[in-house]
Amino acid sequence: MLIYYIERERRSDDIKSSIRDTNLKYVSLFSGVSMMAIAATSGLLEQFFHRNTVTKFINFYTLDSPHFDSPHHLDSPHHLDLQII
Repeated sequence: MLIYYIERERRSDDIKSSIRDTNLKYVSLFSGVSMMAIAATSGLLEQFFHRNTVTKFINFYTLDSPHFDSPHHLDSPHHLDLQII
């Protein structure tokens, strides 16, 4: 009877440790993916702001302005930036 009880407790501990190991694997996988996503997002944000994309989008939405076809506007640096997109 005592041997049966000890064996049952040992199996129960094995199952618990197996579940704990599996949970740790999932947690570490999730945290790894989260860290990669955070790194990618921060990299994209850095690129977004580094290239001054906000200015480019503002200029993009003003393309239909009456001054767009004027020679002065075509020579402006913003027009050159827009072609890089």
